[in-house]
Amino acid sequence: MTMGAVGVVGFGIYQLAHWWNHRADGLATGYANGEPFELVLVTVDGKPVETYLRMRQAAAAAGVRLKVVSGFRSMGEQEYLHRCHVSGRCNNGNFAEQPGYSKHQSGRALDLNARAAGVHAWLVDHAGEHGFYEMVSGEPWHWEFWGRSPPQSVG
Repeated sequence: MTMGAVGVVGFGIYQLAHWWNHRADGLATGYANGEPFELVLVTVDGKPVETYLRMRQAAAAAGVRLKVVSGFRSMGEQEYLHRCHVSGRCNNGNFAEQPGYSKHQSGRALDLNARAAGVHAWLVDHAGEHGFYEMVSGEPWHWEFWGRSPPQSVG
């Protein structure tokens, strides 16, 4: 079963987990402000990401183990997670942006293991050196790649 504009209607949890875990690295369609664009993904910690490896290596050299909890999301994945948020029936009802508007779809956002010992403190002190910034108030696990400086509005 493929996913895309038709979404994941009737798509069971097992099939979604199987699909998420069997994607190939390479070209993918990202979204920013509802508009599609092409990006290149690699798999880290079993999650698709666009950028991140240099920061991970620097953290490891300091004795901190960064782990990707959530990376890039396709349109189908974001539709599923948004539906979970709206219905509260899956994914613990966790907040998820509308499909096409999630920073996870842009390839910029990573959810990291910020609650693990030493991880959040290291990120606060060093992530900016690698172009990553904590962009969502109240979500210490959510980090976005913005290069040299983050956008003006953080929130």
